[in-house]
Amino acid sequence: TPSFSSCEPEVSTHQPHPPSDLDQSLASITKFDHIHLGQLGRDCQDDILETFLSEYRQRRQRAGNEPLPLSSEEAVPGEGEEEAEEEEGGLFPIPELPSGSELVLNVLSTWGDRYYLGLSGVEVFTGQGERARVEEISADPVDINVLPQYSGDPRVVGNLVDGVNRTRDDTHMWLAPFTPGHNHLVRLRFSEEVTIAMIRIWNYNKSRIHSSRGAREVELYLDGKLIFAGEVARASGGLQGGAEAFGETILFTTDEDILLAVAEHDDTFQGEVSCRHGDEEVEAEPQRPSTADSGRGNREEFGCERPFTSARLPTQHSAGTSRLTGQVLSVVLAATWGDPQYLGLTGVEVVDASGQSLPLSPQHIEVVTSDLAEAGGNCEGADRVVDGVNVTTDDQHMWLATLTPGTQHTLTLTLDTPTALSALRVWNYNKSAENTYRGVKIIHVFLDGTEISPGGGFLLRRAPGNVHYNFAQLLLFQLSSSETADQAGNQPAPDTLPRGFVYQLQLHSTWGDPYYIGLNGLECYDASGTLIPLTEDNIAAFPDSVNVLPGVKGDVRTPDKLVDGSCDSDDGQHMWLAPLLPGIVNSVYVVFDKPQIVGAVKLWNYPKTPSRGVKEFTLLVDDLLVHSGTMPPVPSHARGILPTLHPPIDPHVISFGGQDFAGPGKLSSSSVDVQLTNDHQTLTARQQPQRAVASEDQRPLTSLTVSSTRQRRWW
Repeated sequence: TPSFSSCEPEVSTHQPHPPSDLDQSLASITKFDHIHLGQLGRDCQDDILETFLSEYRQRRQRAGNEPLPLSSEEAVPGEGEEEAEEEEGGLFPIPELPSGSELVLNVLSTWGDRYYLGLSGVEVFTGQGERARVEEISADPVDINVLPQYSGDPRVVGNLVDGVNRTRDDTHMWLAPFTPGHNHLVRLRFSEEVTIAMIRIWNYNKSRIHSSRGAREVELYLDGKLIFAGEVARASGGLQGGAEAFGETILFTTDEDILLAVAEHDDTFQGEVSCRHGDEEVEAEPQRPSTADSGRGNREEFGCERPFTSARLPTQHSAGTSRLTGQVLSVVLAATWGDPQYLGLTGVEVVDASGQSLPLSPQHIEVVTSDLAEAGGNCEGADRVVDGVNVTTDDQHMWLATLTPGTQHTLTLTLDTPTALSALRVWNYNKSAENTYRGVKIIHVFLDGTEISPGGGFLLRRAPGNVHYNFAQLLLFQLSSSETADQAGNQPAPDTLPRGFVYQLQLHSTWGDPYYIGLNGLECYDASGTLIPLTEDNIAAFPDSVNVLPGVKGDVRTPDKLVDGSCDSDDGQHMWLAPLLPGIVNSVYVVFDKPQIVGAVKLWNYPKTPSRGVKEFTLLVDDLLVHSGTMPPVPSHARGILPTLHPPIDPHVISFGGQDFAGPGKLSSSSVDVQLTNDHQTLTARQQPQRAVASEDQRPLTSLTVSSTRQRRWW
């Protein structure tokens, strides 16, 4: 049996890229951003033979706790297979305080992605409670730069020990190609022999969806001896919660003195936030027949089977945005959305120059009024804006102050040290739709006494009064100018064009399906006819997707597919689908951080199953109705005889009087419902949108995941 010392890997020690190379590499892979959207690898359990062979190889590799060959190639089957079969299904005994100088982590499977494997960090604590000093780190495969499509990608193995673990910034993560049934190794060589008391594995945490690239089944070897074999928890994709929300903590001792020593050196334990809230359990519905699409999409046109991926630097630092350094951030709350007696906020986050939210505690915040005699009454509950619970309607996690004529409230955030800052993220008061008028409308922001907001202040978006989407608003800092809050980010346009923060599509009915409703794409244009760039941060839906149903997991038809650029595709991986639920009006939200003027909207209906397409809908801008109409279904011939041969799908265009948009989908008088009356007698009644009455017990189950099957099937 080969040992670690006798089998040297073909890996390269991490060498950090020079800054110029890093910038160049990031620029070169940004063009792949829209390509990899919708092409995320999914569950591979449908390939029964491959799954069986993968498990068989893993059992043979673990036979008799034999040392793992430090290579990503298949292990040579050895002796001890019968012993391994006997231990199958049993709990692995974790040794007490093992000692060694080289730790090897072997990843056998991911949380669903068939193509990529990633981690955010690895921490090792010794028996003295201190962090083990890593002298060298390497991996096999090294990272995704081994693929011919990549060069200079920043997601290298050295990021695992850079100390930045609680993050969604993938430039602090490691990503490598994943091959089912093979070994994927990370080797940490310590400067001296250490006794290990605890190992924490931070799983891949770029987003909720991309966390499927995280490690699942892992093995840990110390100087060639197996010390752990088990499952690592999937990362949540967010930034809130304890260590269990980001991966797995493995203890190799129960000695209280050692654990206390570890806690003193563990930054995660010291700064762990106690505010955690779980998802509500949903009752399971009766068994339903299933329908699915196993198509792989059109990957062949890109020249490879593996979907593209890229690490993007934060994009909020646009032209005119400054990265300012300071320690005391003062937020002057100048006006509400109409309530004369109360003023409130739900949450506040400070964003540094790298795009990460800074940790804040009640000790960092203070509320001061211009009338010092009333300061004590207004300070109560101000710490709630930094408790981490922001997307909520529970006023126990909100701050509310009384308004007195002539009194001004200032929210002061004092950081531990002078820090380079770029933005402020705000969640407005959201107790209910009626109480959202207590939210703040205009704020002025000062950094160490210098104003870094527009001359007229920042105009805040009124909260929705519900939790249909994350209503956070990002305010980019800039040097003060004469621009007013209402003028910020807007261009002159006709008064007939709608202007607002939130454009809401309310979907009232389908073309026959009583259970599901979907869309294929959405585009917005400004007054001059220029396409308004939209990202997944601008789009949301309620209900979010079919993934909200019990028994449905990993369906790729999520809201971000509406803005992935493939609006006229017949590939289900570029569509959005959601369930029709009793008493709920399905909605799609397009959310902006500044008031946005829209001259036209293009909508592409659902082509995969035309009866699930939208029929009657309304468009609201900041809760005001601006359009009501009917969207035609996608003709059955639009998909063509072959799945790869189909004519373009015509969009439905809503024009508000801006740039002229020609095309079959342009709004015309025939799409408007009209009611005719004569002497107060109704001659033609206006038809109210009707939704077919459906039984929840008979809802068919739908699912679209990426499988290994090359053929595409349509249901």
